[in-house]
Amino acid sequence: MSFKDEKIKKVAIQFLEEIGGIAPAFNNYLNKWANPASIERNPSEFINETNELFNALKNRIERENNILYPLIDQSCY
Repeated sequence: MSFKDEKIKKVAIQFLEEIGGIAPAFNNYLNKWANPASIERNPSEFINETNELFNALKNRIERENNILYPLIDQSCY
């Protein structure tokens, strides 16, 4: 990763490391709920895990929009 601004580089690396935690959770989710029968066996757990995953993604996107992208925008001026 090549950024002139060390602050941007540090924040970008943190975001890359963080996505490493979301990816395995998403893969586990896909494997666990791979077919309708698994959802039918435990719909409330499926709903809870879906909400958790969506919240993690929502938080990640909000943090990118509020922290990472403004830093990059500032470095362009």
